[in-house]
Amino acid sequence: NHLKAFASEKKALWKAKISDENIHDLTPGSILYNWELIDLDSLINKLINTDFKEIKSNYNEYKDYLDTKDSYEVYTELFRDDLYSAVEKRVENISNVGLIFSGGVDSTILAVLLKQIAENRANDKNSIPLNIKLYSVGIENSQDIKFSKEIAEELGLDLKTVIIDENTVKESIKPVLTAIEDDNVMKLGVGMTIYLAAKAMKEDNVKVALSGQGADELFGGYNRYLKHFEENSLFDAYFALDEEIYHDIANMYHVNLERDDAVSMANGVELRVPFLDKDIIDLALDIPGIYKIKDNEDVLRKHILRDVAKSIGVPDYIADRPKKAAQYGSGINKILKKKVLRSFDIEEFMDSLKNN
Repeated sequence: NHLKAFASEKKALWKAKISDENIHDLTPGSILYNWELIDLDSLINKLINTDFKEIKSNYNEYKDYLDTKDSYEVYTELFRDDLYSAVEKRVENISNVGLIFSGGVDSTILAVLLKQIAENRANDKNSIPLNIKLYSVGIENSQDIKFSKEIAEELGLDLKTVIIDENTVKESIKPVLTAIEDDNVMKLGVGMTIYLAAKAMKEDNVKVALSGQGADELFGGYNRYLKHFEENSLFDAYFALDEEIYHDIANMYHVNLERDDAVSMANGVELRVPFLDKDIIDLALDIPGIYKIKDNEDVLRKHILRDVAKSIGVPDYIADRPKKAAQYGSGINKILKKKVLRSFDIEEFMDSLKNN
């Protein structure tokens, strides 16, 4: 069988009886030419400034390197201005926007910037008014619901809470798995949070939504980044941090973005991600790691992002709130693992999806 096919979803390829081992992603920065994948990574790498990698492993030389970079204040101002522009760009010419909101620092930054943009439009008679609605998903009294209500009230923004329970998760598991086409439990948990938020947006006829996706990868938000400071000298730690951040950004398309797009579009909602604006990525990759993580005991991380948050009016208790993953903050992961997945066979469902 010499069948060759191209599709935006695996389901179409499964229907054509193409097995998983013969299905391959067309990766970003690649071209499919005569059914051969041409990888442009090597060309891209040649174009990227890699002078940082040429510095010897010596802390004094690292300090000299920092001296050649812009100051913390300059980076903070650039980041704040670029992020405002990135958000503004993604709501241009639309009148209604939803925001997937956890009450954490990343989504609160976006909420504050959206409010500023809406106020600026309201003062310009030639601009389209912007209506903002926040959407928070979680079990009753979960951390995300609690913080979301507090911040929405403080900002004076409309909030819709989606309170979930075991039945909600049971009803959502099949459509989420069908959308993400993956049996990974972590992807299922995160995907379900976004799916339920997008479902609520669909009910409100909201077609475009923003998400804080990308902030943790760009600014060192994950706890796993601390391992570099436990295993290496200070210079080597920042070198390794920069490498992992670059790797995470390069691989976001299949780790996060495909999943998020699939579950939001399953509800007819287009998800836009301001933190992954090209100007933000370029700036974030240029910001020295010391402005993101201090040492191996840094429980907060993302320091420059948190300071930008405070500078635009995000309350300190939110700006300094430690990270908690979406599936944990909402309580979905607990329901999935302790209740629903004990009686639901993911592999069996995925097999039926592939065969039917």
